[in-house]
Amino acid sequence: MGTWLDIIGSVIVGSLALMLLLRVNFQVSNNSREISTNGMVQSNLSGLGVVVEYDLYKIGYRVPSSTVKITSSGLNQLTYLADTNYSRDVPTVVHTIKYYLGDTSQAHITSNPNDKPLFKSIDNVSRVVALVRDCQFTYFDSTGVQISDTSVNGRKLIRIVKVYMKAESADLINNYYQTAEYTRKIKPMNLK
Repeated sequence: MGTWLDIIGSVIVGSLALMLLLRVNFQVSNNSREISTNGMVQSNLSGLGVVVEYDLYKIGYRVPSSTVKITSSGLNQLTYLADTNYSRDVPTVVHTIKYYLGDTSQAHITSNPNDKPLFKSIDNVSRVVALVRDCQFTYFDSTGVQISDTSVNGRKLIRIVKVYMKAESADLINNYYQTAEYTRKIKPMNLK
């Protein structure tokens, strides 16, 4: 009888140990997936931030000083003039560049219902730059005071553009989307 109790006790203890190991393995796997996905979201958003920042530094590049360089300014869109040929050997061709946020119905290739496409348009030819949760532009004058006036006179005062972007993972990880945020104040050299 004592042998049977030893065998039953060993089976119970062994089963508990096995279940504990499986639970630890499952938790480590979930944590690894969460960390990996979070890193990808942050890396993608950081790369997008570099591209947008580079473009916005060029606002007004090779545009005559008498011209209003920011043609439209809104919370989710910015339109400006710039020469995108950054070589002095090429004749000046001023383009109209626009960044604007689409809506969730335009993000067909993702399973995240919060994703919206961020578009970049050059001379009315648009393409999706990335899928983001949010993209906002805030405008400031040379003293750092926020400008809410979107008229021509208000846009003439803009010297700093603040960009805020938020991105999420395409899939749920542990019942929530991995999130990353990017914020940068950009002071284009050609806004004077």
